[in-house]
Amino acid sequence: DAFRLASQAVCLHGSDLVPRLPPPVPRPRLVLEQSADLARASRAVAALAVQGSSDKALAVARWAAKRALRAGMELAAADYGAFSRDLLPCHRAISAVLGQPAGT
Repeated sequence: DAFRLASQAVCLHGSDLVPRLPPPVPRPRLVLEQSADLARASRAVAALAVQGSSDKALAVARWAAKRALRAGMELAAADYGAFSRDLLPCHRAISAVLGQPAGT
């Protein structure tokens, strides 16, 4: 699809196709399930904390935070002009689109 070409392809020969494609817009796959996933993660963290499994609770909370950043990237990608699943680029794109500097 056009989004994958624009975000992952590189021109090896001839003229680049990407400038002739419509603006890349990822499908909001993660965003659609975000609320339910975070509610499920919250319940899991609470249950694991009661059981005394703080390491497992931290792992679930970490997963939820990563998930939220990647979902935010889906929303920011079109305005940012790039897409990544790596966490730091997700944070930078969200900050840039919201107009707040990364790291503040």
